This record gives sequence, structure tokens and C-alpha cells, in this order.
Amino acid sequence: MPHRPHRPSPTSERLAKSINTSALGGVCKDFGAFLPTRRRRTTLDPLSNLAFTTSGALIDLVDKKILVHLRDGRRLIGVLRSYDQYANLVLTQTIERIFHPPSKTFAQTDRGVFLIRGENVVLLGEVDLDTEDAAIEKLQQQPWPQLAAVLEQEKQRKEQHARITERVLHQNKGFGQEGGEGDAY
Repeated sequence: MPHRPHRPSPTSERLAKSINTSALGGVCKDFGAFLPTRRRRTTLDPLSNLAFTTSGALIDLVDKKILVHLRDGRRLIGVLRSYDQYANLVLTQTIERIFHPPSKTFAQTDRGVFLIRGENVVLLGEVDLDTEDAAIEKLQQQPWPQLAAVLEQEKQRKEQHARITERVLHQNKGFGQEGGEGDAY
């Protein structure tokens, strides 16, 4: 359908003629600009925001320090050097950090150049270089092997507790079993 220009109503035309634009100090030459006009329908282009919903949004993060949280729970911090259409990432100067909140401790180890498959990324974000150290200063750094052993023991304890709880719920309450293949996410 061809676009037809909007014609003002007769009332609007009379109003425009009755107002003396010279009373406005000659500033307003076209009073019609202030009259209400019919809004033109705008349609949203579905491809206009495509860069922000695909891996194209990562372009702003290239050569910046980022934090990547993986499906297996690891947290990697490094400089994003490259990515592809599947959000596979290449990080350099990568470190891996583990945290133990009850004891307010953390450990980190160098990982160097790291290639991450896009399907394993749960969360990705830019690290604010100004506030990065403030959060770590509140924690005490421990050696990696020592803290990793503590976290492994806690993980085994939680898994055993979950197995016992599941068994009781399955046998006594009729719940189904969980934790099968593909249940992670």
C-alpha cells in the first residue's frame, strides 16, 4: 500500500492560521511542526539486533580480560584473543581460580593459552580492571593442591549425601531417580 501524506484536521488548520507566529519572535516559521501528526507504523527488523544475540556480540570483548564460567564449574580468567561463529573461545594469559567461601580462601594456577568449546560456556563477562583486586583482597590465597583437596572432599561428601537422599526419596516416597545422562543442564 503506498504511503499517503497525513492531512491535518480542519480544526488544526484553523488553529494554525489563527496563531500569529510573529508573536513568537520570528523563531517559529512553520507552526505545522508543532501540530499533532499521525504516527507512522514502524516495523522492527528481526535482523537488526542479530549481532547482540549471536556470537557477534563478542566483538567488543576481543583483547579484553574476561571471566568464563564453564559447565563443569571451572572459572577461567584470561584475555580473549579470538572466537568463531560457535562461540569457541581462545584465551591467553589464562588463570584458573577456585574458591572456598567458608574459609574465605582462594587458589589460582596458570593455564596459559586455553581453547574453550562454545557449548561448555555457561557465563562469560568482561572483568572490570579497576575493581578486580578489591574482591580478591578480602580472601586469603592458599596453595592450589591444598585447596583443591579440600574442595574435592566436600564434593564427595555432598555427592554421597545426595545419593542417600535420592535413594530414600526413591524407595520411600516414590520419586524418580535423577542424575542420568544429559541431566547437567
